[in-house]
Amino acid sequence: MSNDFKPINHKYLTIKERESLKQFILEKKLDNETAKLSRKAFLLNQREKTGEYFKIIDNYSFEKLINEKKTFIKRYGSTTLKVANNLNQAKYQRTIRLKNRIREAVESGSAYFITITFNNKTLENTNEQTRRKYVSRWLKSLSEFYVANIDYGLINEREHYHAVITADTHPPKSWPYGFIDILKIKTNDNDTTRISKYISKLTNHAIKHTTKSKRIIYSKKSK
Repeated sequence: MSNDFKPINHKYLTIKERESLKQFILEKKLDNETAKLSRKAFLLNQREKTGEYFKIIDNYSFEKLINEKKTFIKRYGSTTLKVANNLNQAKYQRTIRLKNRIREAVESGSAYFITITFNNKTLENTNEQTRRKYVSRWLKSLSEFYVANIDYGLINEREHYHAVITADTHPPKSWPYGFIDILKIKTNDNDTTRISKYISKLTNHAIKHTTKSKRIIYSKKSK
């Protein structure tokens, strides 16, 4: 697959070729590799400017970084490197926007953190796309603002969702397809640690990526 893209300039790729290349990058987790290279480059520059020590780049140098990039390009091509970096930049921008939306919701004082699970009957008789629609419709019925994502249990990989919504009153436990857990997010002056935890928790869940389906469900209207 990688050889197909080595000699081609990105601007000459067809839409189909670009999508194929993106899929290849995600399947091979090449975006993660290039993200590590970008992180090392940033830390090397910081160390050079400030003299600050970073364990992750201990005994590391710009020369090693350049050699790692050359190795990547030799194996996958410069176009693959460019597209992988573009994917990482887009993911970073989405993360910032998502984190800001979640922070606004949490700090509003009317936010709830919800874990949505499915019973065995629903899992056996529906597919993932149908269950996603169930979640989306249910959240939309509760609030004008919601952000949710699909996740899988660490042990049994059981499908479930995490969500944050805003509501003037405690949402009813009216989920007909399984079980839900609803937790009010408090926002008093002594609760900044808790606020940060929920922002981080949901953001980290939501930015996880899969090549199988889209993970994030969110309202079109901002809080």
